Amino acid sequence: SGLVPPGIQYRRDKKGFTVPEDNWMRHEFKPAVQEVFDSPMMAEELGLVDAAKLRNLYSRFVRGGGLLNGRHFFRAFAFEMYLRRFVSHGVA
Repeated sequence: SGLVPPGIQYRRDKKGFTVPEDNWMRHEFKPAVQEVFDSPMMAEELGLVDAAKLRNLYSRFVRGGGLLNGRHFFRAFAFEMYLRRFVSHGVA
């Protein structure tokens, strides 16, 4: 509110758009994701993620298998980056 004109903000015919998350997570973002998933993860330290399972699932995804998609791994990656930026280590 106040940032976008009301004619745009309340318009009913807005359309969403897709991004190539699967492709990005398998190719362009893979080095950064792999580095984060292979390092000690705060999400695991806090008991929120099983890093070994995450690495296994990500590896299967990169090879084209598994039931998860790029969005799942992007969320895990983004969450870990958030924790590293905004949460102190040792917080439980």
